[in-house]
Amino acid sequence: MPRRSVGASRMVTAMAGALMPVALLVGCSASPSSEAPRESGSAGESESGAPTTTGAPESPPVLVDGGSAVENKPYFDAVSGSLFARTPDAGRGAIIDALTEAGFAPEDLEATDDSTPIGNAVDSLQFAVRIGESCLLGDRGAGGFVSAVAPVLGTGRCLVGATPDIGG
Repeated sequence: MPRRSVGASRMVTAMAGALMPVALLVGCSASPSSEAPRESGSAGESESGAPTTTGAPESPPVLVDGGSAVENKPYFDAVSGSLFARTPDAGRGAIIDALTEAGFAPEDLEATDDSTPIGNAVDSLQFAVRIGESCLLGDRGAGGFVSAVAPVLGTGRCLVGATPDIGG
């Protein structure tokens, strides 16, 4: 039986480790994570085509201090969605800056690298905010931005594998 070189084995192990967060987040985001935008505050049409009035416009989501991940997901989605609307390929630093400026504590943030070991841009960048025993998970990839709420991992973190230090 031919023997593999140690370098090849390490490369396979490194690639498997690098792909694991993506596979886990894909599983978390297989179903739609947010509702389609709704029109509010103006006359619209019902399914029958008849005009309807929906009432006062909804206020923008806000950070719920001390709130759960589920309660803060609309705000997380609004902050992230706004960033990616302005800069679809926003990198790790821009994501961390936007979430920090929005009021999420740096020590609760995690994000994967935005470049590969050889300097290429990644296809997908994952980021997370830990809130209590839950995580707000975000993924910016070719398909756009998706998010989900998931429990904290057994490691006490939100993302699988090593992630660069946020510095908070």
